[in-house]
Amino acid sequence: MFGPELDIRTLLTMVGTVSLINAAWLRWNRQYAEFAGLGFFAAANAALAFGMYLVSMRGQLPELATTVVANLVTLCGLLLNHEGLRRFAGGAWPVWRSPLWLLLPLAVGSAWFTVIDPSVHDRILVFTGCAALGCGWIAVELARSRAAVAPYLQPAAWVFGSFALLLALRWSFTAVEGPLDDFMKAGRIHALMLIAYIGFILFKDLALFDATVARVVAESQRLADTDSLTGLVNRRVALARGARLIDDTRQRGRLLSAMMIDVDRFKSINDRHGHAVGDVVLVRISAILGAVLPATGFVARVGGEEFLVLLPDTSISEAAALAERMRQALITHVWPDPPGEQQSASFGVAAADADSTLDELILRADRALLVAKSSGRDRIVVDPGRPDHATGIARPSAG
Repeated sequence: MFGPELDIRTLLTMVGTVSLINAAWLRWNRQYAEFAGLGFFAAANAALAFGMYLVSMRGQLPELATTVVANLVTLCGLLLNHEGLRRFAGGAWPVWRSPLWLLLPLAVGSAWFTVIDPSVHDRILVFTGCAALGCGWIAVELARSRAAVAPYLQPAAWVFGSFALLLALRWSFTAVEGPLDDFMKAGRIHALMLIAYIGFILFKDLALFDATVARVVAESQRLADTDSLTGLVNRRVALARGARLIDDTRQRGRLLSAMMIDVDRFKSINDRHGHAVGDVVLVRISAILGAVLPATGFVARVGGEEFLVLLPDTSISEAAALAERMRQALITHVWPDPPGEQQSASFGVAAADADSTLDELILRADRALLVAKSSGRDRIVVDPGRPDHATGIARPSAG
């Protein structure tokens, strides 16, 4: 099947060439340079290429270089992917769980079967066993990862797992075959394994490229959907979610309440302390509101200092009670910046009915908010537009 034109040395050269090309592509692809770990993927491919080059020079370089050093560099090329993946996943697992410790038994085994008890057969068994364990280790680590990017890395887990299985099959075939005097004259299984290396490198890097693209797309979507300062959903997303909620209100008779919130005297904060302090105040207020908010609702920043809260399955009285908890949380919070000052907000609350549109619901909550602001701030006003609702909940002004 494998003639002189496609012998072991030729295949080693092909594996090394593919690895080197991919290493160069990863190293100089600036489009995704900001993602941690890509440098380790490039280094992994470069090490794999150098290891294959050393093996292909057997008979022309010192034997220790083409056996012990070559095996260590090649395995290092496989295992460096672990550190790249760990960094890409944001350090989802600790560095001490690296499979690089497999280099130690490989160094001992390769040296033993090169210097003390020379055996090509046993060197192959030692290297293949360590490589199978290392790739399997990486596959399991990826499969168990709970990092935010873990779903993007599942194809890579399959690639490493499949290659570990192929290495295990090679180890099994090698274990039962007869003595081997010259690796360059190895049998079909070893030539097939070198072809598998080419496939592994290509599919591994394709999986990593796919994970990087998926991460870019997800990050772009997140930036498009969230307010860059507070991390809350923005007005566009809030209105899209609200449209779905208002449809449920009409079709299934579900409850839906809305809350418009405006930070009191926010312009004064910016004028007296600067916009940087104002930004800190908005971030802290967002966190306070989110901490009080039930899991079923969501809060969005819809203006400079304005927030919209939508509360499915929440009655007007429950929404008013929640607004009061938010108001209390704001006025009792210790504000380090600006120091010694108290921050407050005004709230307008409204509830949808079977005929409401989202625009009408938000407009009623906004009108209630205007009443709260004009009545002295730091208070809650409930939309009076429905006869079964209270006309308002007034609170003393913060000053």
